[in-house]
Amino acid sequence: MILKKITPLLLATVFLFTACEKDDEALKENLTATEEKDKNNQEFGDIEVEQFVYKGMNDIYLYKADVPVLADDYFATTTEKNEFLAGFDSPESLFEDLKWSQDRFSFITDDYISLEESFKGISSSVAGMEFGIGRITNTNNIFGYLQYILPGSAAEEAGLKRGTVFTEVNGTKLTLNNFSDLLDADSFTINIGHVENGSLVMTDETVTLTHSQYTENPVLISKVLDVDGQKVGYLMYNSFTADFDDELNAAFGELKASGVNELILDLRYNGGGSVESAVDLASMITGQYEGEIFMKEQWNQKYQEYFESEAPESLLNRFNPQIRTQEAINSLN
Repeated sequence: MILKKITPLLLATVFLFTACEKDDEALKENLTATEEKDKNNQEFGDIEVEQFVYKGMNDIYLYKADVPVLADDYFATTTEKNEFLAGFDSPESLFEDLKWSQDRFSFITDDYISLEESFKGISSSVAGMEFGIGRITNTNNIFGYLQYILPGSAAEEAGLKRGTVFTEVNGTKLTLNNFSDLLDADSFTINIGHVENGSLVMTDETVTLTHSQYTENPVLISKVLDVDGQKVGYLMYNSFTADFDDELNAAFGELKASGVNELILDLRYNGGGSVESAVDLASMITGQYEGEIFMKEQWNQKYQEYFESEAPESLLNRFNPQIRTQEAINSLN
């Protein structure tokens, strides 16, 4: 009986000493790695962020095979790679250099909080409006035009509408060289005008706008049009934002209840977003393909081979009968 009581204690002691030995080994390895990193930083300057950027691109970038410098065997030594990384002025310039020339969508940011918020539809907007930029023919001058206004925003309260144009900020004419700096200010004043017969018609009216944080419901417009006796649904959907799948599903429920038999889906200002939201949208438009493949994901060679071998189903996104909250999808079909 005594032996049985002592044995667990002995085992625990053995495990404790074993763990301590392993911890000592790990500590030595960490100290060695830290010393090596300090040595690199002394020799090449602080390139820790650049190393992080390169490691991420080398590991998971979709177009890795199209960028020679991302090949696993491109650099003969770590020193050679660090010399390469130290040659860039910033992590951003390194990232741009590592991007495939045809890649229009990848970007880098140092503000992960804003990035996470954008996935939820939260962003810093100029008084709750989205605008584009156009160039005035045969000049270096440009003009801004309002694409859409968020409901309940300061821009809406100021009376601004889609199609409103402006050519000046704080009394300075917009040009290709200054518009970015002028429009990046936290607050600024614009002049107001409109387009008439293909020409800009400006007024003496001005409006002061301030950058504010807004949570944007991507379902901006959902309504039913009567076109030659046919009920046509119109949906303006500006982002595949997961947090608003309920609102999207509710909009389709209203369209379905109205008896629409045609649908206009306006994605002009939709910059992308959640794949699952895209699958849900497809299922709302047409529900007869439940369980069938909507899309198959494509990764770089390393990850594609892994998923194909170990988890092939994870690459497939299928039409489904429910949104992520388990609510039944309101399908028009």
